[in-house]
Amino acid sequence: MKYMHKYFPIKNISNLTQIEWLLYFGLFAVALLLRVYDLNVRAMHHDESLHAYYSWELFQGSGLVHNPMMHGPLQMQLTSLIFFLFGDTDATARTLYVAAGTILVILPLFFRDLLGKHGAIMVSILLAISPSMVYFSRFARNDILMAVFTFGMVITMWKYLVSGNKKNLYLMSALLALSFSTKENAYLIVGTLGLYLTIGSIYESWPRKSYRGQFQNLSYPSLIFVSARMIFKAFRDCIYTQPHSRTFTVLILLISLTLPQWSAFVGIFQETILLKWSNIILVSEEGASSIGMPTHGGKLLAFLVVCSLIVASMYIGYKWHWKTWWKCASIFYLIWLSAYTTIFTNIFSGVQSGIWQSLGYWIVQQGEARGSQPAHYYLTL
Repeated sequence: MKYMHKYFPIKNISNLTQIEWLLYFGLFAVALLLRVYDLNVRAMHHDESLHAYYSWELFQGSGLVHNPMMHGPLQMQLTSLIFFLFGDTDATARTLYVAAGTILVILPLFFRDLLGKHGAIMVSILLAISPSMVYFSRFARNDILMAVFTFGMVITMWKYLVSGNKKNLYLMSALLALSFSTKENAYLIVGTLGLYLTIGSIYESWPRKSYRGQFQNLSYPSLIFVSARMIFKAFRDCIYTQPHSRTFTVLILLISLTLPQWSAFVGIFQETILLKWSNIILVSEEGASSIGMPTHGGKLLAFLVVCSLIVASMYIGYKWHWKTWWKCASIFYLIWLSAYTTIFTNIFSGVQSGIWQSLGYWIVQQGEARGSQPAHYYLTL
């Protein structure tokens, strides 16, 4: 945003004082010690056992096929690499998460320009000793990986908004791909960041003159209509104003890179008046051989949806800044394809499950109510 460079100038971490370096080194050591101590003593949790078992299967040479029940394949692939390097034990099954949790403690250092010297150190201290953070850093599940990737995305996004350095867009593309290869929380993270960037883009294009007098005499319906029209106009100005603001640039990148990943979202219309009459199945319910996948005529519609969104994604990138976009897209899809196809060993099944079933499976699971929660539970969250 326009005011960021003025109020939050980027500070190079090489400007850290000797005391700060010692503090961060000490925090890193404490965090690592808390995470590795008696790492192999606790019995395996159910989720941990699944992740460790399929990592071991890959390590043994049996391959790995993406199953959305266990979320993204990346954690199993990285853990199998650790098994290859250090052997297969309960401790090495958790080593990836120890590393991620320890790295997380140091990440506030890269937010020092925003948090301030003392603020960044305090955040690192809290992350190092937080019981929740310590627990999930010793727990063989992807939650702590998502924390690292999300924090990294926020840092690179912020750095780009302040500096305009395109290297941050490339880093953000890589972190975005790692997130989608790790867990479906990535959809919620993209939605959250996208909402922030949308509001920021509208704010930057909003007319600076006062409309207070114009709004005072309006009825509530008229006020809503006029406000909506002004918001639409401000957002339209974002699109047609050249060059695009940095805020809108990040929003374009976020939308264009992830658009095909949202293909299975059309499955929510399966039981509505739009599609119910056709008997088309876009996301198979519980009991099907492939939960969340399309069947019969739904396969053709799903294929058309995916192709349409890929074309739309490329068109948006072309209209925005093709030279930058194709580099970001190449980084994103190289990582994403490598993960979902297990380094291109099962290309067809990996691509179709990654692009559709990742979201489709969890759309079906929304009706399960595993916590016996009421219908309004997620709305209140």
